[in-house]
Amino acid sequence: NLLALGITDKIGSKTIGMTAHAEVSGTSVDDFCGSVTVNDFSISSGGTTNRISLLKIDAGNDADGHYMRLNSDFADAEVRGRYSLAQLGQSVINVIADKVPSMPCEVKGLKGYEVKGLKGLKGLKSNDFSIYLRVRQLGWINEYLGLPFTINKPISVNGTISERDMAMDLDL
Repeated sequence: NLLALGITDKIGSKTIGMTAHAEVSGTSVDDFCGSVTVNDFSISSGGTTNRISLLKIDAGNDADGHYMRLNSDFADAEVRGRYSLAQLGQSVINVIADKVPSMPCEVKGLKGYEVKGLKGLKGLKSNDFSIYLRVRQLGWINEYLGLPFTINKPISVNGTISERDMAMDLDL
């Protein structure tokens, strides 16, 4: 229970259990190399327990830049190129806002978040990356993000996003 231990209050009094193994090096999530494997992850609260059998993250560098891969029960993903992980979502918004600046946007239901108007940020044009995402199940993700989505079959996204060129090419 991370709240009882005084580590964080972000997840309330939920109890977390897991087995983890990590072999990593780096100074931040953007340059870390190695792997992190989490087995038998569980998060419990009020008699409800959600589980993930496997979550594995591999990261490193190659000729294309930095890469990070996620393999898990619920999804597989890979990001490859030159990017700041924390800014990936903003990169998508920046490119869309550049192409459709008058696009209205209002997001409700993301527990505690509300965004009105699609706003691109100036000066953040350093992310150029390819992305692959295949989501097989949403399950507990919906519960913790407050999203009202269901899927009947896997969802896949594959493509490239370039803030430098203000271009996006995604296959859904």
